Amino acid sequence: MQGLPDHKTKLCELQLMILVDDAGGEWPMIAHAPWNGCNLAGFVMPFFLFVVGMAIALALKVGLSILLNIAIWFYKIVSFPH
Repeated sequence: MQGLPDHKTKLCELQLMILVDDAGGEWPMIAHAPWNGCNLAGFVMPFFLFVVGMAIALALKVGLSILLNIAIWFYKIVSFPH
């Protein structure tokens, strides 16, 4: 099926996740951030991703309904008995 990642891509992603999780002590640039408790900054990115996801879903819903209406309209024109 086109568009799905192949096994090599999945393997590279898995290796990168393991590297980031385990090599933080040796390479400080990829270390996890220290836990400083819950604060406002910790909720900004998840909330932003939620809003973007909802906006995409709503935009696709409106776009799909418009395309469906156009397809029905076109079908009525083409199938009009002469």
